[in-house]
Amino acid sequence: MRMSFAISSFFFLLLFGEKICCADQIIAGPYLQDANKDNMTVAWVASDKGYGKLRIISSTTERRLFRGAPSNYRAVKVFGLKPSTSYRYYILADSGSKKIYKAVFKTSPESGAEKFRAVVFGDSGTASPEQFALAKKIEKVRPNILIHTGDLIYPKGERENYFGAFFEPYRRLLPRIPFYPALGNHDVSNIDAYLDYFHLPKRTSGSERYYSFVYGAAEFFALDSNLPLDQNSNQYLWLKDNLSQKQENLWRIVFFHHPPFSAGGHGDTLRVRESLVPLFEKYQVNLVISGHEHSYQRSHLNNERGIIRPLYMVTGGGGAPLAEHQRDSEKIAVYFRAFHFVILDIDQNLIKTEVIDLSGKVIDNFSLER
Repeated sequence: MRMSFAISSFFFLLLFGEKICCADQIIAGPYLQDANKDNMTVAWVASDKGYGKLRIISSTTERRLFRGAPSNYRAVKVFGLKPSTSYRYYILADSGSKKIYKAVFKTSPESGAEKFRAVVFGDSGTASPEQFALAKKIEKVRPNILIHTGDLIYPKGERENYFGAFFEPYRRLLPRIPFYPALGNHDVSNIDAYLDYFHLPKRTSGSERYYSFVYGAAEFFALDSNLPLDQNSNQYLWLKDNLSQKQENLWRIVFFHHPPFSAGGHGDTLRVRESLVPLFEKYQVNLVISGHEHSYQRSHLNNERGIIRPLYMVTGGGGAPLAEHQRDSEKIAVYFRAFHFVILDIDQNLIKTEVIDLSGKVIDNFSLER
């Protein structure tokens, strides 16, 4: 259940969105969640409990009004949209039809219909200069979706810290780019705050702590590696069931916080490695992405056609202090102690990857082919 609370008003003016007038109830956002080819969720945080109202205008000048349930954590789900289509949206004042914020979003493509770009990063939430600098570089590469491998908020996922360490750094991205997080060990300390702020797909899992979604030519699975992972756990059973139902011509990408393999100071997360890696290998997952270690790491490439083995990646250089430790690991082929983010350009036959550091340099690149 989403909680309600009042916060003194302050605002985030966005380059790719615009506060229009007298928006004294918006204190964070808007931000996009759960993008689909025919619907989108627009969320924001308000200082009072009320009905979220949203007006959508398409290129054909069609106008429709949508309304959400009363809450400080407002989320309005917009239905009946067209794939790969841009829509202008307006947030409306509770009192009537006055427009108080405007921006644009784009729906996801049909399954496999066109190439899209995902940007992946993690371990960011300190409001450091490096976090802000990386956010600006992410804006320039124009992603279609954002994926986070956990630890959005340090030190303990505090509700109030989301304003300075999440909404402010990504203020130019969130109103127009859908955001998909996984829970880190720092976030889970205040799980209620995380669940209040985010409105994540739970169609198959019944939980926002772990979920799946399809975007373009990829099927994504977000896991909560803080929860039990044994073979009788709800999350394990859900993942096994969903991985066994392979959708043809879709890449399979899994992301979560604690890495099964690591050359960093934490080392391998044994319970993840022992429980989940057999599932990834049995059901032909293509890419497994984690955070937790404040570095970039990648396992050895295996591009043999017809043989699908997961590639393991760690991206935990999103803004928190970098890790000092590196250890030997037979599994890890590439290791960089660097602030960075990962670009995935995905179409039906290819995932092309570039890893960008704080200076804009490409520190790693590779491709996965069918």
